[in-house]
Amino acid sequence: MSHSAALQREIVELIHPGQEFYPSSRCLADRVIWDDNRRLGGLRQWNNEKRHKRKFLLSRGRCRSSPDARDVDRNLTFWGEWEPQSRFQKLVSGPVLPSYVHWPYLLNGSTGRHNTDPFVFGSEFWFTNCQQSKCPFLTTLSVGSLIIFGTAYNRGFALDTVFVVGGRVTPAQYREQPEVCPGLLRLVTLDHCNMAQKPENQGLIFYRGKRPADGNPFSFVPCRMADNAEMIQGHDRVILAYKEFNSLWGKKSFLKQGCKRLNRCAEGVSDDAILSFWNKITRCCQRQGFLLGHSIELPTIEAKQDRNFCAIGHLRSSDPDKML
Repeated sequence: MSHSAALQREIVELIHPGQEFYPSSRCLADRVIWDDNRRLGGLRQWNNEKRHKRKFLLSRGRCRSSPDARDVDRNLTFWGEWEPQSRFQKLVSGPVLPSYVHWPYLLNGSTGRHNTDPFVFGSEFWFTNCQQSKCPFLTTLSVGSLIIFGTAYNRGFALDTVFVVGGRVTPAQYREQPEVCPGLLRLVTLDHCNMAQKPENQGLIFYRGKRPADGNPFSFVPCRMADNAEMIQGHDRVILAYKEFNSLWGKKSFLKQGCKRLNRCAEGVSDDAILSFWNKITRCCQRQGFLLGHSIELPTIEAKQDRNFCAIGHLRSSDPDKML
């Protein structure tokens, strides 16, 4: 891959595995340390399965009800990727997804098979490697490009992350100035298995996501508030209906092509077209009862695995009227 190719502003649908991690009673196979024989919760080790997994996550973060609303600081639930360790508890929602809620953390000095991408924690989102080797045009996205991460189902596209490109960092730039990337991102993704150092990865681009402070459109995860650990409500992802999103293009929508792992729309999409598409997604989130989450707290780095973790103690209380 070459960094000299002309950059293009694109709208991209990046399809990744949507299956929830579901721990079974086979403790060794699932790399789970259960709290007790009731199997209502425990510790999930770094994912070493063949495929990436989604987790229903709970973290502190900021959210807003609409693109131009004020931010509120809350405990948020959302779907995302976090392949290192997490503490989890079973939800009472029954057979409907999700079955467990996870509190992400990193065990200091640990490693595993998969890195985490996209990385939605901290003040900025990052997209660093997923599918870039297979789809070289992903390395030529200009600032302002829009990437929607999720999974294609018959009922629609299950959206978990909206990523708007705000900046580009090459592996060479990262090696010269590693502090341009957050330390936790380096541990779980960029330096994981020496990803950023390998010769075959020197054509990758580490994309920084746009923040709300940068103006619309910005990167976000569809989320809901969860301030009581004893009353956490599971929820599905936002569903983008194929029929509704086909109307934007006047031809067969790239969203409909769920059989392909990644699809691209026409080259050179205008800023207005991207903003219109982004606004349509945010309205869809609002209709389905979701907020726009961002600035999600970085998972903690811990020296040992805490078998006495208390979810209620992990959540911080919130003043409903607190605005940032």
